Amino acid sequence: PALPAEGEPVTVFARVSDPDGLAGAALRYRLDPNSRLTTVNMVPRGAGWFSAPIPPQTANVLAAFQVVAQDKPGAVSAFPADAPARECLVRWGEPPATGRLGAYRFWMTRATQTRWEQREKNSNEPLDVTFVNGQHRIIYNAGALYSGSPFHTGGFTGPNGANCDYVLTFPPDDPMLGETWMMLAGPGTFGDDLTLIREQIIWWMAREIGVPALNRRFVRVFVNGQPRQTVFEDTQQPNGDFYRQWVPEDGEGDLFKAQDWIEFADNGASFLSDIRATL
Repeated sequence: PALPAEGEPVTVFARVSDPDGLAGAALRYRLDPNSRLTTVNMVPRGAGWFSAPIPPQTANVLAAFQVVAQDKPGAVSAFPADAPARECLVRWGEPPATGRLGAYRFWMTRATQTRWEQREKNSNEPLDVTFVNGQHRIIYNAGALYSGSPFHTGGFTGPNGANCDYVLTFPPDDPMLGETWMMLAGPGTFGDDLTLIREQIIWWMAREIGVPALNRRFVRVFVNGQPRQTVFEDTQQPNGDFYRQWVPEDGEGDLFKAQDWIEFADNGASFLSDIRATL
């Protein structure tokens, strides 16, 4: 299961093939933050499929795993290809999502969370996470980072700390709803919109009068089992895809956006300049 309950076993499936014939496949897993790997030989299930179990665990336990295969001449391959730098993750006892909104979840290891908390807050380098949409769709080796202007960084206290927005990235061969990039924005983050729907209303008005409008949909977001804010918006961005959606006959045109000019000082923390955008 994508979201195993406490005490429920997990079976890892992999489809493996090689033109020289397979010598075997193995599952290697560990219970984070323990670094000791347990290796289990995977059993062939037919049509190239192999499987191996991870034993039942208590709630909030996170297992990190990889699949390793060897062909008959002795060549070895792994998924993820750069394991253990990146790993696949599964977490037991996730809290249920209430209401009718979609639920996005992403998990990270203890080491990844520590790195997130200690690195530069405006880093654009995605950190390795496993993403789950609803109760079935799993995307391994997605990426996560903060989203927001440098003025938000004072409230950036970790992925499970103070309210923050997120950017998620997805592998090119495993996109989410056809996209490899997603922004999750918390409406009313700074307490200036207690209704949480002001942004939605503005874009509804734009659509009603027939002008280009961004699409934003409400979702619940959980990070390592912790619900984040009241609700988030999965937000379309004003980029090339947005332009081609509204001007399909001129897909190579230009989109202009007013943007503040903010430049960091050499210390990477304070600002050297802050020039406000005007029309």
